[in-house]
Amino acid sequence: RLWPRGTDSKKLSLPKPAFWCTPFLRAIMESSRGIQQLMEAEQSATKIVQEMREAKVERMKQAKTEAAGVVETYKAEKLAEFRAKESGSSLSTENAALEKKTEAEIAAMRVTFEKNKQDVIQMILGHVTNVKLEY
Repeated sequence: RLWPRGTDSKKLSLPKPAFWCTPFLRAIMESSRGIQQLMEAEQSATKIVQEMREAKVERMKQAKTEAAGVVETYKAEKLAEFRAKESGSSLSTENAALEKKTEAEIAAMRVTFEKNKQDVIQMILGHVTNVKLEY
């Protein structure tokens, strides 16, 4: 209650502004304004920080997308180079020469096998049929 009992509040008026503007009250009002300004500044800073975080996330997504594109381009270039070298004449010539040499070695081994086959069979049969008993 602002007024004492029995007083008609309609007849009473608020005190003059000079009464309310004492140095103490003025200091309280100014400090509350300062606190309010600090709170507004904090909210503004929080908003700025949040916007910066969102912008950073967006930049990271964009950088990741760009990096993936660069990697795919590099991969495609290297694959094309590999296929060009693979189908190139120098590699085909080397492969053909190696294959020809291998076929010649296999043919030589077959000839040697056919030549020595009968001798080896006779040797094995001789050892199996001629058993020497020793006491």
